[in-house]
Amino acid sequence: MSSILPNDEALRALVSNPDEGKVVMLNLLKFKGKEGTRAYDHYVENVSKILEARKSTCGP
Repeated sequence: MSSILPNDEALRALVSNPDEGKVVMLNLLKFKGKEGTRAYDHYVENVSKILEARKSTCGP
């Protein structure tokens, strides 16, 4: 499987759920070769910024 694409029904269910509790996320990423290494580095750089910003608004 190369990707998971949620359908409209799944997205509506996600949006309608109350925001309660912690979020746990698992990324199943696969990168190959030097191009994959660069892609992963780019991903980590950008996601780290998002997570740090979110952490500062949510507390420990």
